[in-house]
Amino acid sequence: MAAKLFAHHCAAWLTAAVIVAAIELQPMQREDPGCVTAVVTRVIDGDTFVAQIELPLDVTLRNQHIRIRGVDAPELDADDPAERARAEAATQWLRRKLKWQRVRLAVHGRDSFGRVLADVQLDGTDIAQELVKEELATPWRP
Repeated sequence: MAAKLFAHHCAAWLTAAVIVAAIELQPMQREDPGCVTAVVTRVIDGDTFVAQIELPLDVTLRNQHIRIRGVDAPELDADDPAERARAEAATQWLRRKLKWQRVRLAVHGRDSFGRVLADVQLDGTDIAQELVKEELATPWRP
């Protein structure tokens, strides 16, 4: 009995590892219906948040830092007080909009800081486009 249970757990973990590898290695397109779902647990600044990514087989990747693809928000630690104020406004807007919300992520790999780089949608609305529309961030492409 213990051997069967062990084999079942090994198979589940192997499947989860394959899924995680697929997310890391295969960027998803915006149109891809296979986008992953995540719950936002903390907003760091105007273009970065922490989330739990939900995968098949009841696998959850906790404390994943997500960088919103396509925008750049002002920095909270900027020397210029006006830029810090804009950064705080962007952070507060993102916090009000996303905290504890379930979002869809189209993953495009990781950025140079190791954060998941993703297109983010809330109820079908592109968060990057909304940040730009609200003048809280500027369009950005690496």
